[in-house]
Order: sequence, then C-alpha cells, then structure tokens
Amino acid sequence: MKFIISSTELYHHLSLAYGAISRNAVLAILENFLFELDNGKLRITGSNLDTTIVTESEDLDIQESGSLAIKANILIDTLRDMPDQPLEFKHENDDHNISLHSSYGNYKIPCEAAEDYPEMPSADTVEFSELPSNDLEDMINTTIFATSN
Repeated sequence: MKFIISSTELYHHLSLAYGAISRNAVLAILENFLFELDNGKLRITGSNLDTTIVTESEDLDIQESGSLAIKANILIDTLRDMPDQPLEFKHENDDHNISLHSSYGNYKIPCEAAEDYPEMPSADTVEFSELPSNDLEDMINTTIFATSN
C-alpha cells in the first residue's frame, strides 16, 4: 500500500470519520481508521459498531492499492497542527506500522490488518420510517434542553 495525499485533505476526511470512533471501544480494532485504496479513491471508515462514518477522497496519487486499519488517535494528533504539504504513506506487507513521510520528518504509525475490521451492515438490513417534519420538529424542541453544547 502506497499513496500520496495533501495533509489538509486527509485531515479533513479524518476529522469527519473520527466522530464515530469511541475512546472506550468494545473491540480494540475500532480504535482505528479503516483505509481502503481502490479504483483511484481512498475510503476512510470510522466506526463504534453503533455509528459508522465513511468518507472518500479522489484527490490523491495511489501508487499501490490495499487496505489497512491505522491507529486513529495517533494519526489525527500527528496531522492536527501540520501545515498543508504532500504526505507519502507506505506500508510493507507483514509490517505492523505504516510509514508517513513529510517535510517535517518521518513517522511510524501502528496499524493492523484490514480483515480484522468489522463489516458495515448492508443497506438491505436497514429499515426506514417516515415521520412528518412537524412531529420531528416538536420532538427536537421538547428534548433540546437535555443536550450539551
């Protein structure tokens, strides 16, 4: 697995998917982002088994396809204050780290096999209900006081 992406582009997608990652995950693998490189796209998944967020980027240079689960908190903390620059990610088979090369230095971030990441539910198992918008607005207005900022 090898690709090059802008640090701000990647951080934008990571911050979206990070909303689904729990600090006290039921499974250790859920403390990771799932990276999948295929067909010119990078798909990033974050999940806590109740909520799953998937985001895709096409603004990158894929040199080798593959998939990998990368430690979320370490990756997002590394990119948080990094200025916009190209980042090169490289993973060798049988290695438990992914190499990140930037103009500020080289980093090794722990990773795991993508096969260990739980599968998302398929769309045919999801049930939808219709609700009039006025009823939804009333429900939100009567419970909004109980939410935090």
